[in-house]
Amino acid sequence: MERAERWFWAFTCAFVAAGGASLLLPLFAATALGGTVGQIGLMASAASLAGVPFSILWGRLSDRLGRRKPFVLLAFLGAGCALLLMSLVRSMWQLILLNALMNSFWVASAAVSTILAIEGVARDHWESRIGRFNRYTGAGWVSGLALGAIWSRLAGRLADGGLRALFYPLAVLDLVAAALVLRLLRERGGRLEQRGFPGVAVAMGNMLIERFRYAPFHLYYLARPKRLLELFRGENRFGRKLTRYYRAVILIFMGLAAFFVPLPVFFRQALHLDNFVIYALWTVHSGTSTLLHSRAGRLAERFGNWQIQWLALTVRMIIFPLAALLPLAHPALRIPAIVVLFLFTGTTWAMTNVTSISITAKLAPEEAQGQALGVYNALIGVGWILGSLLGGYIADGFGYPATFAFASFVLLLALISLRRLRLQEGGELVPEVAGRS
Repeated sequence: MERAERWFWAFTCAFVAAGGASLLLPLFAATALGGTVGQIGLMASAASLAGVPFSILWGRLSDRLGRRKPFVLLAFLGAGCALLLMSLVRSMWQLILLNALMNSFWVASAAVSTILAIEGVARDHWESRIGRFNRYTGAGWVSGLALGAIWSRLAGRLADGGLRALFYPLAVLDLVAAALVLRLLRERGGRLEQRGFPGVAVAMGNMLIERFRYAPFHLYYLARPKRLLELFRGENRFGRKLTRYYRAVILIFMGLAAFFVPLPVFFRQALHLDNFVIYALWTVHSGTSTLLHSRAGRLAERFGNWQIQWLALTVRMIIFPLAALLPLAHPALRIPAIVVLFLFTGTTWAMTNVTSISITAKLAPEEAQGQALGVYNALIGVGWILGSLLGGYIADGFGYPATFAFASFVLLLALISLRRLRLQEGGELVPEVAGRS
């Protein structure tokens, strides 16, 4: 590892904590606090709601001050303190508020981490540097899930299955990450004139891991609130085609959130899986998406972004409702069936992530590509907020089969939207000049 990249270990350590906490929160809420699926959906939604504006705020402050290191320290120290406080909570509302607070701190690192990774690096090497950075953080996330599995196995006989006690090592990992930042990170400083469009986000994606809650982990592009307001008012600054695609993006992530947010509790309550098994299974899902991310990019280059995205969403639309049949399967077949399910979801996540970013960039006018991807990141949060809320409360009111069917139906609407967009425009879509629509 190059000396200039040693600070990657700080982010790896922080992502171990984030990966471990991703499942700890819903499992702890359901097991120790008696939280309903609707409340757990609200927790995910509130965290995402906090993350969207704060990612913009921290990024703008960083650009204005010309500093990145203080924001990384704020993120890791804030997340560590929030995890420590979570170990003391006695109600769902306390957990919901602390989780939202933790996310508002955490996105301070997301807004600056990619900028840090490419500072002082020749533009031709940006992609390889960001690729290495993503591999370290992706490995950290999967390691956090593995840590949760090991902890659940060793501490399973403690009160709450050892879940409350797990907050302590995860908090320590965040504090260690902050200490590593102080020691290893040497930023160059100076203001950024403009966040340009290097194209690396298209090649690498910005979310290798599909998570329980949405928080943008690596951002190069920051949305301007004015652009979001224009979009919701129906003004087509980015062009008619991209505006239509944005609507499909909201539907896509609504469907994904409606399925994945209730899923850990479904495994716990409907299938009676222990925490060790749930953590281990999620490692399969996240590990698959991490390993296949670059291959998904090559598939998109070979067969086209639209075809690969259509395939990925179609597969998910079919398999989401099938998850409701797992309680009917023989107990010996349930875990192998979930492994197969997660192999599919991990693979299709890699395909969805890479192609969505590429399509957004290609539909945007060249001079607005950076802002278009910033809006895309924000709209993921909008979709995740809506899907988390609806999925959780549908599960409470009508059961898990209804939730999974709803997630599949929303993906069907997204597929119809994508199909209509392509048919109406005819052939391969090309960018429009801003303001011409």
